[in-house]
Amino acid sequence: MYLVRVRFFDEVYRPEDFIQVNHPDVWDLASRLGTVENAYAWVAENVEYPPGGSYADKHHIDCFGRGGIFNRPVFSQTVYEYWQFPSELLSRGYYTGRFMGDCEDTSILLCSLARAAGYNAHVGIGELGGIGHAWCVYNNQILETTLSRAAAPRAPGDPYDLMGYFNDLESVEIVPGTYARVAELARSSVKFNSEKFGLLSDLY
Repeated sequence: MYLVRVRFFDEVYRPEDFIQVNHPDVWDLASRLGTVENAYAWVAENVEYPPGGSYADKHHIDCFGRGGIFNRPVFSQTVYEYWQFPSELLSRGYYTGRFMGDCEDTSILLCSLARAAGYNAHVGIGELGGIGHAWCVYNNQILETTLSRAAAPRAPGDPYDLMGYFNDLESVEIVPGTYARVAELARSSVKFNSEKFGLLSDLY
């Protein structure tokens, strides 16, 4: 069993815990969207990539306010990470009118929607051009969830370096120790230019 520390300092989860197949909000949206293709388009078009410029994880600051709404420190000020559960991302979006999440949030959300609709999908984690990244894998194809619109699926491989993958049923390490150091991957959050798929921009 693999464990990750990717939220508050006192929280430890299995990667599988983040794929919320049976949550009512996830189930309702998955039922309305129906297919993976529709879910991918919805995530790409509706979930904004948070703006940069902070010393902690971008969307933790932007969604919760500096220091967090729970007044609890993130795991480490040297770990730029905070994974949202899909139910959190959706509920905050419905409440504020603005859905926000970075690469792991959107990948986890899309994987949850796909799994809730009965499809086989995983979240892939690893690096993209040497930068820590996450993406969704469906039918052995990469769905890049940080774009502002859905793109054609990509075959696995360069420039994506897959180090592990998970869904609600399993978590697998390709590179030993990946989950132990997932929040410390050489990570400068990645935002893609939707006009030039594959080029990195908005790095910090």
